[in-house]
Amino acid sequence: MSLVIKDQRIAQIISNMSLEQKIGQLIIGQAEGQEMTPSFEDFIRKYQLGGYRIKGSNIKSKEQVRSFTEQIQSVYKSIGHEIALLGSDQEGGSLSVFGDTVTEFPGNMALGATHSVDLAFEQGQATGNELSKLGINFVFAPVADININELNPIIGVRSFGDKPWKVTDLCESFIKGLNSGGIASCLKHYPGHGNTVSDSHVEIPYNESDLLNLKSGELIPFEILSKQQVDSIMVSHIIFPKIDMEPASVSKTFINDILRTEMSYEGVIMTDDIEMTPMLKTYGIEKTARMFIEAGGDLLLINKSKTNQILAIESLLTAVEEGYISETKINEAVERILNLKMKTKQYRINRRINDKKSREISYDISKKAITLVQDPLNLLPIGRDRRILLIQPEQYNISEADTSGGKAIKLFEHLQHFNSNITLKTVDFNQGNINELEINKNDYDLIIQATINSTINSAQHEFSKWLSSLNIPLISIALRNPYDIKTYSEQNTIICTYYTNDLTMEALAKLLIGEMEFRGELPVDISYRKC
Repeated sequence: MSLVIKDQRIAQIISNMSLEQKIGQLIIGQAEGQEMTPSFEDFIRKYQLGGYRIKGSNIKSKEQVRSFTEQIQSVYKSIGHEIALLGSDQEGGSLSVFGDTVTEFPGNMALGATHSVDLAFEQGQATGNELSKLGINFVFAPVADININELNPIIGVRSFGDKPWKVTDLCESFIKGLNSGGIASCLKHYPGHGNTVSDSHVEIPYNESDLLNLKSGELIPFEILSKQQVDSIMVSHIIFPKIDMEPASVSKTFINDILRTEMSYEGVIMTDDIEMTPMLKTYGIEKTARMFIEAGGDLLLINKSKTNQILAIESLLTAVEEGYISETKINEAVERILNLKMKTKQYRINRRINDKKSREISYDISKKAITLVQDPLNLLPIGRDRRILLIQPEQYNISEADTSGGKAIKLFEHLQHFNSNITLKTVDFNQGNINELEINKNDYDLIIQATINSTINSAQHEFSKWLSSLNIPLISIALRNPYDIKTYSEQNTIICTYYTNDLTMEALAKLLIGEMEFRGELPVDISYRKC
């Protein structure tokens, strides 16, 4: 699958680098501000990191991002580097750091509901096209996690689903699309973050699977795609106690023995952010950096503090000077990183522009993803004259890997085009003000209730029960995790949308009114009676 680059200049480049310069290449830091400043330029020149992450606070407009990335690359060229890795967490859906600066796609689980590898390719290619125009050459996507645990607080709709082979196919097509669109990919979160009940930003998660179970499920996408030599693979901070008592991100078993040796992976292995609080408290920057490189890893993601980036560099310098890590191992990691950089240049040169507009692709995914789980009382289509109450939640960032907080859910605006008798009530379930909501049964013929992850939000769960007790016909819509359907009454009409972006809400409105037919299928198994 992946482009193979064996640039003869790489060995010469490495031979001309000091040990300090080599170790700098092993880190991706966090870009500062929205334009080049003297202090940021001084830091780049002094430490010569492998590259930088571009996140939401770095983004104001397309023109600004393009200018900023050009400024960063200009500084790198002035100190003898051909290119810097400029990466971003632009997965699509709930983790989309570029917001409306680029096309907003409905996310991985929506793609899973379409079961379409063609749409996965198209979204990947469109994402690559748009980001490469802004100077981004590396995206931390796709997510290859098999979302097995419905209470998982960090993956959920970021996953393509719970079928390993389906997830593999969609990841493969998405990666091909990214590369065709002009950027490198990163498969994550090896060896799998889909069967945990804790968030690695908050505490170190545990997965009780043994290696046999992992190989028959969560490892399948990584095993297949690593053998195709995908551009890079991100390792998670998860402990698998039946295999190794260290987190996978610092485990020789997972990095060297399984990924490098058994799976024959030759590409770049990178960490998830090692400044996540649990890793900082338990291992610290210096120890994490040493253990990761010793285990056979290449690229450290250090996304917050320049101080911690410097600590990692100093720790690795000391480890080499004192003989704990060989300079040969450093050279091997740098070779893989420089090879990835060369690939990003070639992807940009070879990139192809999709004939379909990105917005058209996004809408096509939404139309084909939205899933009608059941309609036992035949409430659909909703009609143009019914008195309807629409109840929806305020959007919050559910985790640190979420960018949807504060965004408006525009289902009401789209439904108003078809029905002027609709009333909107938005509820902030995090503030517990549901008791203030008064509903007169005689005022409405139908209630449309939308939820966001009600399986892990007790206030929404209890509210769903109360709505069902009113004996008003009820349509329940899971706007994010489809597992919400387990909190609904069996008499409800149930729909899953997988995300809340504007194009998805536009498609949902047309589906509710009967202008289009539902085509999506649940990408995860949920024990619930279906229509």
